[in-house]
Amino acid sequence: MISDAELAQRYSRHLTLPQIGSDGQRRLLQARVLCVGAGGLGCPALMYLTAAGIGTITVVDGDRVELSNLQRQILFSEADIGRAKAEAAVDRLRAMNSTTRLRAVPSYLDGDNAGLVAEHDIVLDCTDSLDARFLINDRCIAAQRPWVYASVQQFHGQLAVFADIEQGCFRCLFPRPPENAIPNCAEAGVVGALPGTLGTLQALQAIKCLLAPESIEPRLSLFDGLSLDLRHFSLRKDPDCPSCVHRQTYQPASAAGGGGDGEADRPLPTLSTQQLRDWLNAGQPVHLVDVRSAQEHAGFNLGGEHLSLEQLRADPHELERRIDDKSCPVVFYCQRGQRSRLAVDRVRDLGYDCYSLESGVEGWLASEQIEGD
Repeated sequence: MISDAELAQRYSRHLTLPQIGSDGQRRLLQARVLCVGAGGLGCPALMYLTAAGIGTITVVDGDRVELSNLQRQILFSEADIGRAKAEAAVDRLRAMNSTTRLRAVPSYLDGDNAGLVAEHDIVLDCTDSLDARFLINDRCIAAQRPWVYASVQQFHGQLAVFADIEQGCFRCLFPRPPENAIPNCAEAGVVGALPGTLGTLQALQAIKCLLAPESIEPRLSLFDGLSLDLRHFSLRKDPDCPSCVHRQTYQPASAAGGGGDGEADRPLPTLSTQQLRDWLNAGQPVHLVDVRSAQEHAGFNLGGEHLSLEQLRADPHELERRIDDKSCPVVFYCQRGQRSRLAVDRVRDLGYDCYSLESGVEGWLASEQIEGD
């Protein structure tokens, strides 16, 4: 139990803020936070939440510290290599604030331990796993708990707080996982300071949500670490959402019982570079839609509409406002064919005959070189 004198000294910078003050700080001292993941996002989030005086923090992570983690996972040192991340993180955090009750769970979040969600006031998703995010989303809806989502890749990050299912949930944005997983940091790379930035924002949003949940706006924020642009898209509840509307429980395809709600098993239609060339050469009408960023589109594109994946995730009906003709095919393309698959998945219930261009712009350019040879 912290004394009034220690509270006044340790948290003096909080106490002078009208948005926190003495009452707010005591709410933080009583708050319970579940952090799923102690990696690039989790490390800074955990450090700032511990320093802020959160009363109870549980850290869930089944990974062990590796040398490649040290570039961005700032809770760990070379001496921690080989240790369970959850345990190494808790040891470091205890040295920062002895008044915070810290618990390490050195395993991945799954159906057996997901009951932890209901034992806490808020959840931070600091993972790189879509399965974990879908599980967190379902359990937070069932337990009526808010959660803070973030993801990073290369120089780009996303952030959202899901606090009110009447305003939408994670599966309103991502109804089902793609057939091919989005590349993680090991595959695509990430600049070390980026998860530090997004993890710090997660901690900030968690503190705001604990103190004044009504201040949280339902929106998806997109951060560009190259331009330092921060854009916001309003979240919209999907009236046919499998999670917050139909209350269907997501299960990974590898789990016993198979493919969850069934919809995820529908194959995503794709189109090869040669098939698209044949269509265009034959004069077949086709709508091309580039789902890459504005910078990528400006650098080189195959023509057609520019409608980024982030815009489609925030509002899939934007496609209907751009293209009202559903009688001819819509071909989504990106750099390598991954984001375009997500775009097809997002809009395939709108009645379009839509396809993802296999291998994307890179495949198209490579085929031109082959033809030139």
